[in-house]
Amino acid sequence: MKKFESEISPECAKFILPRRDLGSYRHFGWALIGMGLFGVAFMLVWISAPLMGAIQMIAGQPAMAVFLAGFASFGLFGLYHSLRLFMLGAFTALNRTQCVVEIRGEWLYSNELLGPFTWKRKCSIDKIRQFSIERAISDQGENGEESPISTVMGSNLLGIKAIGVKERGFLIAPAYTQEIVEPLADELARRVQRERVNLISSDEGSSVEKLAGQPVDDLQSIPVIDQVSGNSISTPIKPPQSKITVHSRDDSLSYEIPPAGLFRGSKGLFAFSLIWLGIVSLVSWGMIAGLISDPKGIWTTIGMLAFISLFWGVGIGTLVAAINMGRRSVMIGVLGDQLFIERRSIFGNKWIDLDRAQILRISVGPSGMKVNDVPVVELQIHTADGKKQGLLSQLDHDELRWLASELQNALEISTEQKVDHWTSAVDDAGNLLAPPETKIEVETTSDGFRIHIPQLGYGSHSSLMATGAVLVALSIGTILFSCIKLGFLLFPIVFAICFMLTGISLIIGWLVYVTRRHEINATRTNLEIISEDRFTKKTTDLQTRNIQWVDIKPSGMKSNDVELMQLTVARKGASNLNLMIGRPQVEIAYVAAVINDRLLGNRSGDHHDAAGVDQDLVEQT
Repeated sequence: MKKFESEISPECAKFILPRRDLGSYRHFGWALIGMGLFGVAFMLVWISAPLMGAIQMIAGQPAMAVFLAGFASFGLFGLYHSLRLFMLGAFTALNRTQCVVEIRGEWLYSNELLGPFTWKRKCSIDKIRQFSIERAISDQGENGEESPISTVMGSNLLGIKAIGVKERGFLIAPAYTQEIVEPLADELARRVQRERVNLISSDEGSSVEKLAGQPVDDLQSIPVIDQVSGNSISTPIKPPQSKITVHSRDDSLSYEIPPAGLFRGSKGLFAFSLIWLGIVSLVSWGMIAGLISDPKGIWTTIGMLAFISLFWGVGIGTLVAAINMGRRSVMIGVLGDQLFIERRSIFGNKWIDLDRAQILRISVGPSGMKVNDVPVVELQIHTADGKKQGLLSQLDHDELRWLASELQNALEISTEQKVDHWTSAVDDAGNLLAPPETKIEVETTSDGFRIHIPQLGYGSHSSLMATGAVLVALSIGTILFSCIKLGFLLFPIVFAICFMLTGISLIIGWLVYVTRRHEINATRTNLEIISEDRFTKKTTDLQTRNIQWVDIKPSGMKSNDVELMQLTVARKGASNLNLMIGRPQVEIAYVAAVINDRLLGNRSGDHHDAAGVDQDLVEQT
């Protein structure tokens, strides 16, 4: 039985899906409404304040008036997107969103109907390699991760991804149930003659289900994980156009990666920075010309020049980054169990020395930078302390895949054992050993045990606090300057207030993060978890019988483009309980191993349902 309507004609195949039933997840729309309203208000001030200034200056300072009018026009783009975000939130909260999928000529369309409005997106069919289905589930997936779709929308809702479009794929019909998404994916795959795979874990343990007659090479169990496509990488060959030089000796192996050049190595960032600086130069010249024509407006011009200096900073910083990307080179060497990396750039040379035992995995993943809305990928070396070494973003995807496979094979790193699982060490007697230099304390009590997880301390992630403090300080200075010298000019004051609120939010978030501590008290029948930070305290008490599993999982958040991990306690009849977000991975693994070993009798952390009759969960805050 089909769950959607089809309209088929020689020119077009249209699939009309029903309205979504998001359940409690529809309340996510209120957050979108808030962001949309803030954006609308911000853009209205952006547009109105410069226009008012342009009207006042058109007679005496025509050059400045033209600049202000042009600057105000840029706000129309932001106003349009803010209104669209507001409508998306409103119709999401009202459960009035619907998707219509079309195959028309060489294009595949995924159109979102938001009440009377339509948000159209399309991708080229030629770029689609296959279709995959993703969802979040209570059990562990292939890599122990939840999909990006269901992290936001819930574990019972799915989406279709067209793999091969750009780097992250093209999302089709997100947030629908399985009985709707699966037949739609089959129909799309049949009509465009592509294969369809499931990335949904099954009870049999396989998380890849082949539904077409073609072999799925990219999804086999192979040595390297490509975090851009989400698939494992079959052993690739060196691209013919690659300039990487390989030196092989009896006991060592080295790879010399020369500079890629300003245009190829910067991924277009060099050209973008030149265009950006050219535009800023013209705007600055207009301001200076206005000052020459009317010296009486010196303070207004100085204030605007101070504001435009931010854009100069962005342009110069982008240009320096582009030059560095184009001129940098790398030497990677493998000697026995050691990995050596020498990074040469315009800022100097840097050496990295890693032992094989420190490396969890070598992968290809997004660097956190985008050019033309396409993620720039890099080689990533993930270590056991939760850190990531990212390099070689100047290379193309095929070169990175080949190099990641070469290094992983040279170091004999097992992906199956190290992708998302960390096993705590044991002594000769089989007792769990705490990670070195950890401040986590495990204490045996009369009826169980207690785990004390202290706060990270104010010295941790201080860059976050420093960024917030700089934003607040600059904002206060701008407000004072506008009030004293510019006669309470509204335009810079509104900008400064927005930046100040952002800085305050960063400082508060940093305080919560670095002061959060946990106390875990376990008995034979109960597990009590106390989480406390500078502002809140929460106590969760649950029955041991209601714990399904305890494991280390991705949190869905990133810091400097590094995935933050967390300790997840899966509970029967309730949502998962997450804690220790962003702590070192070995510490999270240690706590999970202690709970599994001493409370659940499952040191390996394999997911299984605890035996016994379910009892009510009690939560107190």
